[in-house]
Amino acid sequence: MIIGLDSLENLSTEPVSSDALHNLVTLLREKLDDEGFFLHFRRDNASAPRHFSTWMSDNCATVGDLLMNLCQYSQLTNIADWIRCENSANETHLSCRNLSFDLEHRLYYEYIFSFLLARIDRLTHGGAQPTAIEFCYAEPEYGDDYRSAFSCPVYFGRHRNAIIFDSETTKLKIDGHDPHLFSTLKRQADQQILDIDPKVLIFNVKALIIDTLSHDQCNAETIASRLHMDKATLNRKLKKFGLNFQAILDNTRYEFSRHYGSLGFGTDEITHRLGFSETSSYKRALKRWQLKDPLDMS
Repeated sequence: MIIGLDSLENLSTEPVSSDALHNLVTLLREKLDDEGFFLHFRRDNASAPRHFSTWMSDNCATVGDLLMNLCQYSQLTNIADWIRCENSANETHLSCRNLSFDLEHRLYYEYIFSFLLARIDRLTHGGAQPTAIEFCYAEPEYGDDYRSAFSCPVYFGRHRNAIIFDSETTKLKIDGHDPHLFSTLKRQADQQILDIDPKVLIFNVKALIIDTLSHDQCNAETIASRLHMDKATLNRKLKKFGLNFQAILDNTRYEFSRHYGSLGFGTDEITHRLGFSETSSYKRALKRWQLKDPLDMS
C-alpha cells in the first residue's frame, strides 16, 4: 500500500503505474545509505527481470538496430517517458526525457542508463562503449561515480538525458541474434502498441510541447498537425480527460520553469526557453501558476 499497489500477486504480469514505481524508488532510497545505489544496481545485476520488448531488442542484429527498436517500443515499458534515437554521419544519440523534472527522477536515469549499457556491453562482449553521457539535472554530490560507472565523459545540466555512441559502435553485431525469436516477439509488441490506452494522447501532446517549447511551432495547431489531426479534434479528444491544449502547455512550462531555475538560469533565459515573447509575460504566468496547486496544473 505504501508504494500504491493493492496486491503483489500479479506484479509480474500486470502493468505498474509510474506513480507506484516512483514511490518504490523513494521508499528504497529512504532505506539505503548509498547515494549511487541505482547507478550501480543494474550493471551489477544483469539477470534482473526484463520486459519482453527488452528481450526482443536483445535479438536485434546490431547495436544500432537495438537502439532504434528500443525507441519504437518504449511505450510498452516503464523505463522512460520519452525516448528518441537520432542518427548523424558520425554519432547516434539515444535520448530520453521524463515529463517532470523532479530531482528524484535522476534515480530513474541512473538505473535506466546503467541497465542499458550493461546489456549492450554483454551483447557485444565489451565492444560497445559510449563516447559521452548527458543528463538534464544538476550534478549530484556523487558525480564522480557516474564517470567511473560509465567509463566516459558525463555532462550535467544539459537539455536532455542521452547516451552517445559513435557510428562504428552502432554497426557492431549482437551476439546470439535470433531472427525467428525477434519476429515472434515483434508481432506481440506490435499488437500491444495497437491496444495502448488512449491516454497516450496526453503523453504525446506533452512530448511534442517539450520538443518545440522554445519555438514558434509550440501551439495547438502545429501540435495537432503533427498528430495528424486538426486543433478542434485534438481539443475534443483531450476534453474526454478534462483537459485542453493550454492546460498541458501551462503544466509543462511550470515544470520547466522550476527545472531551469534549479539549474541557475536567469529570468531572460527562462523566458526564451519557455517560448514567451517578453519577460513580463513569463512573470505574469509564473504568478498565475504559483496561485494553483502544482498537482492540479494538468
